[in-house]
Amino acid sequence: MSLRFGLATLLAGVLLIALIAAANFALIPPIQDYIPAGDKLMHFLLMGGLALLANLAWHRHTVSVGAVSFMAGSLVVGVLFSCEEVTQIWLESRTFSWLDLAMNWLGVVAASLVAMRLIQRARGQRRAAVRQRRSLATGRSRSSHFPRAHGQA
Repeated sequence: MSLRFGLATLLAGVLLIALIAAANFALIPPIQDYIPAGDKLMHFLLMGGLALLANLAWHRHTVSVGAVSFMAGSLVVGVLFSCEEVTQIWLESRTFSWLDLAMNWLGVVAASLVAMRLIQRARGQRRAAVRQRRSLATGRSRSSHFPRAHGQA
């Protein structure tokens, strides 16, 4: 686990839990009072953001369910916050919504796609750096792989 992303994920998770608790106890006004469809946008951004951090923290870990593999960070965030959404059925100050649940998962899926791309890019950069170090260690540059034409110095 990447320590930098692990700490960021922990901090984001704590802040998100505090935000959810404040909403559950009606300590903050509903965001849709200020931004049209703001509630759905926040579900997408908050769950997606937390899933992205979790995926980057656990960058190579996947969980396989049958023939399908999921990024571990996405699966953990998705399951935890699906449970949180379902608990709203029993809270008077909150309302369960299938659309909220869908936006949570849409954010998680989008975060998975972004994380996969970032991880692939980082792997490619690491491979290129290793190749460059190896060529420097052997004293060969990339141009020395090709024979020189006659008459060139």
